[in-house]
Amino acid sequence: EEAIERAKQSRANWRQVITSFFSRLQRTRFTYEKPNRRFVHRGIYLPGPKREQSLVVLVLDSSGSMDSEKISQCLAEIWAVGQRFPRLQLLILVADYDLQYICKHPSEIKVRGRGGTSFVPAFEYVEEHHLQPSGMVYFTDLEGDFPDRAPRYPVVWAAVKDHKPPFGRVVRIPVGRNDKEKR
Repeated sequence: EEAIERAKQSRANWRQVITSFFSRLQRTRFTYEKPNRRFVHRGIYLPGPKREQSLVVLVLDSSGSMDSEKISQCLAEIWAVGQRFPRLQLLILVADYDLQYICKHPSEIKVRGRGGTSFVPAFEYVEEHHLQPSGMVYFTDLEGDFPDRAPRYPVVWAAVKDHKPPFGRVVRIPVGRNDKEKR
């Protein structure tokens, strides 16, 4: 197990891509449990909106190609997601070539692994457990083996390096001095 500094502040631009991604994931359904208040005073009872808690899978790449600085920055971003979207139900997976750790809150993360990289185990876990997430965000350097096909849910690759995955959308997370200068 590796001790990781969590004190870094989030530097990735989540306001544009990630905020819109997570905002779309918050499902709203209409139900008579809470009638629409705009019409009740007229004696008309229409279904009112009720927000459902959406499951979002966050995956941290703990492979050897992710050094302490990259993992620390990814942890800061995961923490930022948990703070900014408290209504989302999170499932956090830590994986390298295999699934290493599972938790439900950013404060519970333990970084384990540090071997090779395969993105397949995280996607297999979701499929094998019949989970139906609203989306997945994979924090990685994009160096590894990808699944043969894209999942049915949206995937955002929060990447610390510039690579092109076979599916999903990429958001670049700046890490290190050189990335700071590019901002």
